[in-house]
Amino acid sequence: MRDLLRPGWLVLFVIVALLTGLFLSLGAWQLRRWDDAKAQAAEVDARVDATPIALADVDDLDAEYTRVQVNGTWVPAQEILWRNRANNGVAGFHVLTPLQLDAPVMGFDVVLVNRGWVPASMDEPPVTRAAPPDGRVSVVGHLRSSGVQPGFGPTDAADGPLARVFNIDLPRLDAQIDGALATSWIMLHEQTPAGGALPVPAPRPEIDTGQNISYAIQWYAFLLIMWTATVVFVRRRERSPRSVPRDTLTEA
Repeated sequence: MRDLLRPGWLVLFVIVALLTGLFLSLGAWQLRRWDDAKAQAAEVDARVDATPIALADVDDLDAEYTRVQVNGTWVPAQEILWRNRANNGVAGFHVLTPLQLDAPVMGFDVVLVNRGWVPASMDEPPVTRAAPPDGRVSVVGHLRSSGVQPGFGPTDAADGPLARVFNIDLPRLDAQIDGALATSWIMLHEQTPAGGALPVPAPRPEIDTGQNISYAIQWYAFLLIMWTATVVFVRRRERSPRSVPRDTLTEA
């Protein structure tokens, strides 16, 4: 046992203790993030499943996932396609169609609505094979905030009209859509009268709650592996006639 008090062993034990604290902290941090993700998922589900409210009654137009109801007329001539959208693994686009509101709301009179998925072959807006109903419609969906052009990855041209976009950047699109465009867009749930088979409605939003618990288990697994390896190493060295690290570590 005296060998375990030598400097070489003490250094090993200090490193193990520091890593133990680090792994425990990282595991606890991921568990807290898991709790936050579950709370966020529950909040999103509650908002998406709530009774829709009139857009004019929304306190905060940027309130993500609030379920709203609006009335107006589709403007398919100014449709835009959102790139890189998939449906059951099949590549395609989401169709973004302006809805001219019956009456202005909060200073705007047009809201962009994501009507859902079409296959990649339908790559020219307006998508006539997935045309919206004519005349006045009632639309129910949930609010989503404007996107921004990322610092890296695909970005949209800074100027000129866009037929296809990587990002739903509403201030960028406002210039090519007639009227005052709302600062949030709507993910369509349903419309009256109903549309055709296309576009395919987008799936309900889901918050990933499994990633953080997986990371937490990973950090605790690292901790268990480290302690198991340390105990095995110490026992083997203690049984060895060349027990560690006697003069070698002190001389080093």
